[in-house]
Amino acid sequence: MTAVLIAIFFPFLLMLFLTRVSYNKYVSLAITIVVLIVAFDGFEQSPLVIGVGVLSTAAGFIGSSKLIKKR
Repeated sequence: MTAVLIAIFFPFLLMLFLTRVSYNKYVSLAITIVVLIVAFDGFEQSPLVIGVGVLSTAAGFIGSSKLIKKR
């Protein structure tokens, strides 16, 4: 249950933070994916946790796109 909660919030917030720091949503996406693979022990997690992490990363990518358009 804890892994699912982390998979919901961590990728989204990480994408927004890295976009603010690097000013590039693609670099942020690449760094977020690498961090998620390391943080979630690669692909050793359940499909639910991986799926939630992917959806949260996609939501963070959309959020970072809107964040960049505001500037």
